Amino acid sequence: MNNNTEALSIVKTLVDAGYIAYYAGGCVRDFLLGHDFDDIDIATSALPDDIMKIFPHTIGVGAHFGVVVVVVEGRQYEVATFRSEGGYTDGRRPQHITATTPEEDVKRRDFTINGMFYDPIKKEVYDFVGGKEDLEKKVLRAIGDPQKRFEEDRLRMIRAVRFSCRLGYDIEEKTYKAIQEYSHTVLPAVSMERIWQEFSKMIKDEHFGDAVMMMYDTGLLKAVFPSLEATTKEALEENVKGFTLFSDKVPAVLYVATLFLQKPLEDTLEQCKLLKMSKKERSFVETLYHARDLSDDENTENVSWVRLYADDNTEACLEVLAAYYHEEERSEFLKDYRRKRRLMSSAIGRIKNKTPIVTSAILQEHGIVPGKEMGDILREAERIAVNEMLDDAKDIIKLLQKSPIWPQR
Repeated sequence: MNNNTEALSIVKTLVDAGYIAYYAGGCVRDFLLGHDFDDIDIATSALPDDIMKIFPHTIGVGAHFGVVVVVVEGRQYEVATFRSEGGYTDGRRPQHITATTPEEDVKRRDFTINGMFYDPIKKEVYDFVGGKEDLEKKVLRAIGDPQKRFEEDRLRMIRAVRFSCRLGYDIEEKTYKAIQEYSHTVLPAVSMERIWQEFSKMIKDEHFGDAVMMMYDTGLLKAVFPSLEATTKEALEENVKGFTLFSDKVPAVLYVATLFLQKPLEDTLEQCKLLKMSKKERSFVETLYHARDLSDDENTENVSWVRLYADDNTEACLEVLAAYYHEEERSEFLKDYRRKRRLMSSAIGRIKNKTPIVTSAILQEHGIVPGKEMGDILREAERIAVNEMLDDAKDIIKLLQKSPIWPQR
């Protein structure tokens, strides 16, 4: 299975020590589907203390919940004790765990297709919940009572959407109804960081548009983003159509930002903060809004375009905006963008490399002292250079001296 000698060595070591050990969860599902996978989780009858004694390099950060990270050749593998869980009070973590059998362990897991084990030594699959059958039927079904599974971890509702859209599976009726009934409870039980992680995975799977529509239908979308409650289904459908035109250059944050593009920038940035996005991710949103505003203004000066083009985020942002034009207009929009960028390439390079034609040293030669006034004049010098297509400092100075910004001594 996946020819992972490191994971196999962990299983063999545990079995040689007298314990049961299997591969567990998503890797088994993907193995049966013939899909590629990177992560292999291991489930075992060994207790956390036993695991940490057997392996020389471990991280016990999750030992309280029955999980130990075993490090082999610098790579980390989660090794979890077969366990039952109880006392969920926060919609995420159990208050206590109890060691148990593989048959009982699967009852705490989320969906049948994720609830199978694989013995890499005997090369056998152990399925106690009908996961194989649901794979064949292409159905996503919660293990046991779906309401209980979602009460244990509210994020499972969003994961259900992700798996359904990624695999093209229908969500089984009881599971789907439970999501509709409990969708309003996803916050504050689930942190926005975990939600953003799920969104990022959906986007990588290239099914975020389908996921957005399913989240709308189940009530999850307005639960996560209350400000989108008034957005119509038709408007969302038009919005997500653009996703199919996004290339790999478009970061995940811009997919989400398009859902809020009709709202003020401040509102969208606030949503980004709630999702715990990084400063770099938020900068993409600012560039997207800036690019949209410049594109809508026929009187935009060349210098404004140059400053936009000098922003490394611009390429992806203009691609996003182009996706929402009709096909012929989209082609013209991109053609015009490339033409402008080509014509302004030298000015763009100056701004990116911070090598202006008129420098502070030149201004000091003309009696301008460092300070706010000099900063304003330097910006005006660059504006003149770009708009008038000048590349000689003397010519720019002459125009500066005629402008209101030049000090009259």
